[in-house]
Amino acid sequence: MRSKPGSKHSLNRLARNRLARAVSAILAGSYAPTLFAQSGLEEIVVTARKREETLLSVPQEIQAIGQQEIEKAGLNTVDDIARFVPSLTYNSTTPGRGAIYFRGVADDSSSFIADASAAIYLDEQPLTQSSLQPEIRLVDIERIEALPGPQGTLYGASSQSGTLRYITNKPDPTKFESNVSVEGNSVEDGDVGYDVSAVLNLPLGENSAIRLVGFTAHEAGFIDSTSWTMVGM
Repeated sequence: MRSKPGSKHSLNRLARNRLARAVSAILAGSYAPTLFAQSGLEEIVVTARKREETLLSVPQEIQAIGQQEIEKAGLNTVDDIARFVPSLTYNSTTPGRGAIYFRGVADDSSSFIADASAAIYLDEQPLTQSSLQPEIRLVDIERIEALPGPQGTLYGASSQSGTLRYITNKPDPTKFESNVSVEGNSVEDGDVGYDVSAVLNLPLGENSAIRLVGFTAHEAGFIDSTSWTMVGM
C-alpha cells in the first residue's frame, strides 16, 4: 500500500532518509570540505588534481585553508593545522620535525626503512621522508590543501593515507609588495621569544618578478641551564 504524499507515514520516512544521508555524509568525511571555506562566499581554487578547480567541483574530500584564514586563526605550525583538519594528526618529536598521519593510519616513526604513510609537498616538490618529516614555516603561504585518503596516483608511494600540500604565493610582475610581521612572547619566570618574517615582491618586467621570503624565530625557554663544574681531588 502506497502512502499519500502528505501523510504522517511519508513524512516520517522522509525524515529518516534525511537523517540517514546526514549520518552517511559524516561517516564518509564529506560533511565539510573545509571549516573555513564554508564561512564565506569566496570561491576557493585548488590544484589537488594538478589543475586549477574550484573546491566544490572536485569529487573528493579536500580541506583547504587560505592565506587570510591562516592569518586570522594565527596558524604557525602543523600542530595548529591539525586542530582544524579532522582527518589529520601530527606527532611532534623534535623541534621542526615530526610525523603526520591521515585517518589514523600510522607507520613506525622509529624506522628509517619503511616509507611514510602520508606525504608532504611544497608546491610540486615532495618533502616526504621515511621517518620524521620537516615542518614548513607558514610564511607567505597562499593556501594549504589536506587530501585524506589514498593519493598514490598523483603523489607517489608515500601517499597511502593522504597528502598535505603547501602552496606558496608566486612572484607577481604586476605590483610591488612588501610585508613585515613581528611577534613577541614571554614566559613567566622564563625567557623572551620573538618571531619576525618578511616578504618582498619585486617586479622585473612585464612577465617577470622575484619574490623573497625570510624569517627568524626564537622560542622562549622555561628551563634554566645550570652549569656543573667538577673539581678533581
